Amino acid sequence: FKYRVTVTGITNQKSSGRCWMFTSMNVLRPSIMEKFNLNEFDFSHSYLFFWDFMEKSNLFLENMISTANRPMDDREVVNYFQSPLDDGGVWNLYYNLARKYGVVPAEVMPETEHSDNTSQLRSLVNEKLRKEGYALREAVAAGKKANELAAQKKAALKDIYRMLALCLGEPPVDFAWRYKNKAGEIVEKNYTPKQLYDEVTPQ
Repeated sequence: FKYRVTVTGITNQKSSGRCWMFTSMNVLRPSIMEKFNLNEFDFSHSYLFFWDFMEKSNLFLENMISTANRPMDDREVVNYFQSPLDDGGVWNLYYNLARKYGVVPAEVMPETEHSDNTSQLRSLVNEKLRKEGYALREAVAAGKKANELAAQKKAALKDIYRMLALCLGEPPVDFAWRYKNKAGEIVEKNYTPKQLYDEVTPQ
């Protein structure tokens, strides 16, 4: 191999489609372990998974508004309703999410049953999105104005947020990170997720 990543510990996406997220974060783990003098370190994948589903939900609802004047059997509309969201992705999704929401250590927002096995959560969110998407199409047909549609979309996203918070936990706004370094010293630092991202991401 031309490039090798020196890192301790194996990450496990289990029954989820988050390989893109795990891979992207694994690239950064060695530099963080070196920077903070750690024997081991892992990011919270639940944290960015939460925001990934929120962003994808918002995109789906926006697409529902923009295609509301098309018939239900339009190929693009059919495709949206077939799969409002999934947990697959690529590098640029990680980059955009982390740059916007930051990152947190694994112990700050640990994995849950629903992040380890995403099928049930994904199914529930998709069912909710289909219902809200159809309601938005009906609102457009009824002549609702842009600000009314935006308010309806926001209310739908609040419900999605609550569903995700119940299944994954609520993402922290700030946190105290307490860790032991290789020298055996206990260190505690206060961060926001964005501050940690800016500190550990190579510029």
